[in-house]
Amino acid sequence: MRRFISDTIIFGFVSVFDRAIGFILLPLTTALMSPSEYGVLTLFQTTTELLQYLIALGVFSAFFRFYLEVKDEDSRKKILNAAFWQVSAVTLIATLIFLPFVSAWNQWLFESRGIIFPMMIIPTTYLAVLISLGDCRLQADGKALSFLGVNMVHTVTMRGLSLALLFIGWGASGWIVGLFAGQCITTTVFMFIAFGGLSWRVDLTSAKKLFWFGLPLVPLAVSHWAMQGSGKYVMNAVLENPLEQNGLYGVGERISQIMAMMNLAFALGWRKFAFSNIHHEDGPRLLGLGATIFFAIAGFGALGLISLGDDLTRWMIGQEYWAGIVVIPYLTLASFCWGMTEVLSISLYKSDKPQILSGCYMTAAVLCIVLNIVLVPRFGIVGAAQSWMIAEMFKTLVVWAAGQKYFPISIQYGRCALALAVYVPLLVICMVFFPTTTIASSISQFLIVMSAPVILYFIGFFRPNEKQMAIEEVKKLFSKVRRKATAS
Repeated sequence: MRRFISDTIIFGFVSVFDRAIGFILLPLTTALMSPSEYGVLTLFQTTTELLQYLIALGVFSAFFRFYLEVKDEDSRKKILNAAFWQVSAVTLIATLIFLPFVSAWNQWLFESRGIIFPMMIIPTTYLAVLISLGDCRLQADGKALSFLGVNMVHTVTMRGLSLALLFIGWGASGWIVGLFAGQCITTTVFMFIAFGGLSWRVDLTSAKKLFWFGLPLVPLAVSHWAMQGSGKYVMNAVLENPLEQNGLYGVGERISQIMAMMNLAFALGWRKFAFSNIHHEDGPRLLGLGATIFFAIAGFGALGLISLGDDLTRWMIGQEYWAGIVVIPYLTLASFCWGMTEVLSISLYKSDKPQILSGCYMTAAVLCIVLNIVLVPRFGIVGAAQSWMIAEMFKTLVVWAAGQKYFPISIQYGRCALALAVYVPLLVICMVFFPTTTIASSISQFLIVMSAPVILYFIGFFRPNEKQMAIEEVKKLFSKVRRKATAS
């Protein structure tokens, strides 16, 4: 559990640093782009996310599964080498398939706003996958400071270049060019600190293990994308001013991504912790305790974001984007359920049932697409957000039920219920008694939200050993950073 908390703090929250900076810069980027331009950027990012899943072919989970299983350096290098060249080969195939349709993509998706948008999709996707693979290598090796340094380089170069191009009037295309330039610099750094020693010779045994473990996870990943992104394509097809509507939805999604950032931080800490403990004799208890901790902390994040998300948007962003506020509560709950599903899915990984996990995801994705087709024409961006939320709730329930059947983990349901008994009434108080966006209302909502952990503390939710462990890990992290700073 100490390792789980430590990895979550170090690797998880460092990984969301770039997204956090993007969120902080949101007032500036929305001021420099119209809702339509922001809609172009939203669709570009959604498309590259789909291609990332297809190009990766589940390689990240497969990498952790086999890289942590072996201990000798030679075997680990073979696994890394096989993962690198698998990604590169799939990218080449995707490029050959994608190129003949560049003009069609530009017309349908971006309303012929510039050939640069479809042309940059494959290169940025490939570099994003390589950067994620490099992150996996550093996390698996426990190289926290290198992980921190590379992510800082990535964020500073990418955000800095993108903003510079926005300021000189390049719009959405400038942001994408800046993204690509930052990715090139980061990948170059990774070639020295994470991908050193790569060979042209691929170990076929390692390649087969990675491929056949990761391949069944592709429907799972694509299904997740379909739930998150299909509504944007339906909006693009059926709504008037689709790019503007996608821009409004994208801003609401960016606000709700605070929840997604919290999920990602825990997921990265959870990934190493879970795969290291699924074979431990005390694994069900440890995994259940980790799931309980996630539920409590992520639930607190959802409480805060639903209560304060509308205020945050109005204080940060120009009035032309305020229409996107309505999607924040639905997308926040969807993100919370997604994170919970990621945690609960470890039961199906342990029982070697990835096909069942994929089936759960695919069923939820079909449900989401059907809901989008029905709801988006009637309710617009709200319909897209509601479709994703309902489908994510369904997915969480079916993954939990299937996982508990094959490999039950000891979730502490009583503590989860106790957290809900605190969060739900506080949310109702915030929404009923402080619905307006004023300084007094925002401060009142903030104080109500921050009272949640205090209430949990006094009603005995936290156990003494957990409080002490968390304090020690935070102190240890700051001590390590201080020593390194002093030494440098």
